[in-house]
Amino acid sequence: MEKFNAEMLKRLAALASLKYVKNGQSIGLGTGSTVKYVLEELGRG
Repeated sequence: MEKFNAEMLKRLAALASLKYVKNGQSIGLGTGSTVKYVLEELGRG
């Protein structure tokens, strides 16, 4: 259950960070495990 909660929190953090990204803007993603959620969401847009 702990891993599920950590993954859920990572996804929520990624989604919250995307509120600050504007169309056409360059962003640095890093190499952490949370970046996969950012990329998934950016791919939907």
